Amino acid sequence: MVTGGKDNANYIEKVRKELGRSRTKEFSAHNSKAHCVSWNCTGKYIASGSLDKTAIVQSFKEERLSREFSLKGHEDVVDQIAWHPSDPNMLSTVSTDKTLRLWDIRTPQKTVACITTKGEVINMTWKSDGSTIALGNKDDLVCFVDYKTHKIIADKQFDFEVNEIGWNNTDEHFYLTSGNGSIHITAYPSLEPYFKSQPIPLTASVSSSLPTSSTLQRAVRTHLSISGMH
Repeated sequence: MVTGGKDNANYIEKVRKELGRSRTKEFSAHNSKAHCVSWNCTGKYIASGSLDKTAIVQSFKEERLSREFSLKGHEDVVDQIAWHPSDPNMLSTVSTDKTLRLWDIRTPQKTVACITTKGEVINMTWKSDGSTIALGNKDDLVCFVDYKTHKIIADKQFDFEVNEIGWNNTDEHFYLTSGNGSIHITAYPSLEPYFKSQPIPLTASVSSSLPTSSTLQRAVRTHLSISGMH
């Protein structure tokens, strides 16, 4: 956890106390290192992906995880895993084998779809309405896959190192974080530049250099005022 500014000090201290009282348990899932993990929208199921080329779905009840399904089909490491934002049965995985697979855990023995991706995907996220999946690869290319047709409907090559991607809650903007510490906000679906934060100095302390949420909001408001956007 990292943050900046005195306005977050009380919150950080509260979280630290809560974590100090928390308990942890370990549950067996894979035959090799787990790479990713994700809860479904109801909190009933948790899925994980591994070096063993599988995704495992487990149910959570009475403070225990119980294995429900093993999703097999990828030919290499499962690097990313994400649930549909509102359908508790639908799951997506991407692998080093350069495929995106969609699964319905009601029929776990087969994939709903297998889509060949453009390069090795390192980031995956769902649009909040569940209509689109965004994929970011190692070459800083971001592709958008239509959930219903299972086809790539758009892509864009960026000229900076893309580390993380995601939509805002209203799906009006698409966010990208870069290798130099700046945050890029684009309009969606045009992906036209909307706002770019100042990069974080690499020599600075992380805790002191990260902007607070209020600082970022002020910067966005200033940008909108200057550019005439609303």
